[in-house]
Amino acid sequence: MFADVVVWRSVEGREARFSYAVPPEFVPNLAVGTRARVPFGKGTAMGVVWQLRDEVPELPTIRPLHAVIDALPPYTPEMLDIASWLSSHEIVSLAAVLRAMTPRHLRPFSPALALVADPDQVAQGHVPQGVRLRALWNRLQQRPLPKEALDAAERAAANRLVARGFAKWVERRPDIEATAVAGETLPPSPALTEEQQRAADAVGAAMASKRADRFLLQGVTGSGKTEVYLRLAEWALAQGRSALILLPEIALTPQMEQRFVQRLGARVVVWHSQLNEGERSDAFWHVRTQRAVVAVGVRSAVFLPFADLGLLVCDEEQEESYRQQESPHYDAREVAWARARYHHAPLLFGSATPSVETAYQVKQGRLKPLYLTARFQRRPLPQVQLVDLRKDRPFVGSGGMITQPLLDGLTAALDAGEQAMLLLNRRGYHAVWLCPSCGAAVRCPHCDVALTLHRRKQEDVLICHLCGYATVPPLTCSFCGHRMHGLGFGTQQLETVVQALLPNASVLRMDRDTMERKGAYARAIETFQKRQAQILIGTQMIAKGHDFPYVSFCGVIAADQALFLPDFRAAERTFQTLTQLAGRSGRGERPGHVVIQTYNPDHYAIRYAAQQDVEHFIQEELHVRQQTKTPPFWRLVMLRLVGEDQVAVQRVAAATAETMRQKMARFAEVLGPAPSYRARVEDRYRYQLIVRTRHLATTREAIEAWHDAAFATLRRMHVQAVVDMHPSGLL
Repeated sequence: MFADVVVWRSVEGREARFSYAVPPEFVPNLAVGTRARVPFGKGTAMGVVWQLRDEVPELPTIRPLHAVIDALPPYTPEMLDIASWLSSHEIVSLAAVLRAMTPRHLRPFSPALALVADPDQVAQGHVPQGVRLRALWNRLQQRPLPKEALDAAERAAANRLVARGFAKWVERRPDIEATAVAGETLPPSPALTEEQQRAADAVGAAMASKRADRFLLQGVTGSGKTEVYLRLAEWALAQGRSALILLPEIALTPQMEQRFVQRLGARVVVWHSQLNEGERSDAFWHVRTQRAVVAVGVRSAVFLPFADLGLLVCDEEQEESYRQQESPHYDAREVAWARARYHHAPLLFGSATPSVETAYQVKQGRLKPLYLTARFQRRPLPQVQLVDLRKDRPFVGSGGMITQPLLDGLTAALDAGEQAMLLLNRRGYHAVWLCPSCGAAVRCPHCDVALTLHRRKQEDVLICHLCGYATVPPLTCSFCGHRMHGLGFGTQQLETVVQALLPNASVLRMDRDTMERKGAYARAIETFQKRQAQILIGTQMIAKGHDFPYVSFCGVIAADQALFLPDFRAAERTFQTLTQLAGRSGRGERPGHVVIQTYNPDHYAIRYAAQQDVEHFIQEELHVRQQTKTPPFWRLVMLRLVGEDQVAVQRVAAATAETMRQKMARFAEVLGPAPSYRARVEDRYRYQLIVRTRHLATTREAIEAWHDAAFATLRRMHVQAVVDMHPSGLL
């Protein structure tokens, strides 16, 4: 037997497949999708068995495999198909895709064991001697006992029961797990509203007939989309199938996990970046062995190896975090659709503010729309007030952040015993540390950005938000000697100002700085849910998906922050963030009130967000996109050249642009090259080309041919080419 192995080591080209002989002792346990260690060059490398065959490869020498890692292949045939498709679809190496599909340090599968009573001993009424053995024997006759649930003394007693023939260790199979699940007391499902029932029935019909249909559940904030997901997941389990619930970011996971576990019990597994490697391995193998049949997780959960998916959900489908920004690029929504087709299962997108591309697909008839037009219990949408910062300036003592209308709304909510949320999508205390005399700012020595000031208990520190470089802020300017100070504000300064203005209020801050420790998201959400904090301050992670019934006021400090970035999605992201943040308010008994501070109250993104008018925003944004030749009317492809030598990167970028223009003259436009929005990150210069096309398949073929032909040249010049076939933005 011979094995074709995809080697994980970097090699010429994108395939990286090599043939090896399989020693006889490996034959019984070797299967396609198994990881193996193979000789490679002068050393060894990890790889994945891609194909097994009997015919001898036409090679001068064939070396044997060194070791087989897995007793159970982590990669199912479906996942290998997905990997092959993604490699071609995204023009990225097969090895890189396979690495992205599994935890970085995935442990080999080790069967979970359970202690099971010997039926003959039970039937004959035999009882072991010894107090500890009898106690364990009595428990064992009620249900199998998982090995990991036993302490050291109990395991010793269990081994004695096994030695005396009273019990045996068996691999825990799904039917044994079902025994434990059956013993759980799960709450009954609440009654659905008429609109919820109509939406659930439409998706349920596709589930019952095993149709791979795509749906958009567009529901106003607070309309009960999650309850529809729960009901459909229950139906999938009742059919003996699995369900995958995707979320855009970890901040949304705690509440969704809580609701699914409360309803579905031990059959739910959670997947996000704050799991340690052991927890990720356990979760992966629980899905692979069908001990968990529902997964709630972020982007990479789309690769979990389910055997029979009956339902796939992408909640908050408009979020750009579904797109993997680093190589290997992939879009979890596209992978979910590929998996839905494989399993003949429906894919449900959910959003209060669907992406422009998704809304366009609905208009084209490629997605089936479902609507939730009213909030739960017919509660009204919040009243939104726009504050024009050109006329109504922040008052003295607010750090230039808070106007009187915003403070009044905040105070009124607290006086009524309610909670409030404040959004400022910038971390840190001061946005920049600069000299007021000559204007020089302290910049990162490794990246093309100014450093942000963060206040800490011991000392202030300037931090680069791209590479993490940190330094103590200088007191005087190195160019002119003038005293330096901070300019601009972030969530940390906002927290300080709010605490000074409202000293009796308890304030909680959620941003990347406060959420670094494991479990921080869940603890913060629980703290605010239990009303142990009255004001929640945070970046955009607080703006979507959360359900806090006592929040009656939301404030936006600076609505224009991202509005004029050089990106075609800037208006869309601003509209979505503002509308979603407004939707956190008024979900309980008290009506909601929202104050949005802006310098551009007449901009259509802000105006329609204040009106919570999704349809008219999409209509106007589609008109803009058509005029600017951007998605969904044209497809954009980004080609980024990266390297430590700026001259080499510029030279390669210019040559690449010329080659692309010649190859694509008939079917695409090539824009650039130009420095990226962040032209240097971690001492690596970045130049980019944008290809604008209506013929994506032809464009992909041309870029793929160029990439394979230019690989050796790029390697010689130490320049990396990163192709993003579906960029979520141009920054």
